[in-house]
Amino acid sequence: MVVIELAPGGVVARHPAAAEQLFAVVSGTGWVSGDDGDRIPIRAGEAVAWDPGEEHESGSDEGMTALVVEAESLAV
Repeated sequence: MVVIELAPGGVVARHPAAAEQLFAVVSGTGWVSGDDGDRIPIRAGEAVAWDPGEEHESGSDEGMTALVVEAESLAV
């Protein structure tokens, strides 16, 4: 589990998820994309999940803070 802070214009470059991954936006706004590369807007209070091996990327034009959780399984 890590907290990432993206400055305005920041990007976490495209990479495969090492395990199940939850990306939850704590503050700010930005975008995420999965395997298809389509950018989807995301904001505080929203989250996205990626499957192991799924290519994904995230970024923000105005700045964003997100909690990222990776685990073998995120099922409760």
